Amino acid sequence: MNDKNTISNTDPVPINHATQTRIRADVVELARESRALKARLRQRWCEPMGAIQRRLAEIQLATTYRQIALAACRGRFHVVSMPRLGSVPGTNEYYFAAPGARLYSLVRWDPVAHRERVVRALVAIYDADTMLETKQVSA
Repeated sequence: MNDKNTISNTDPVPINHATQTRIRADVVELARESRALKARLRQRWCEPMGAIQRRLAEIQLATTYRQIALAACRGRFHVVSMPRLGSVPGTNEYYFAAPGARLYSLVRWDPVAHRERVVRALVAIYDADTMLETKQVSA
């Protein structure tokens, strides 16, 4: 590695242990689903594959977002270069869809800001899920 594709460590992003555990469990589940879809895609063509390929791309992006959050817990970066998906050619901008969102925002590439956007969106999703589970248990 060289200085171009590395960033020095930063302070860890505070994500509680329960959320980290759930993120790790989701990564394992996404990996299992990814392997199953890849096995289907390696078979002879016997069904339309467009939906499977789209789902595989969604899984890959969801896994990357979760890996970004886990790396942030350790003060590290999982992604240090601008994503090719959604990038605007000839500029330092790309379209970013937050985890759980359907809308895209045009943003300037900054690895620290990208990590913060992803972590903030993921933590909000996991905290909202935790709140729903707590309400269902206490009701």
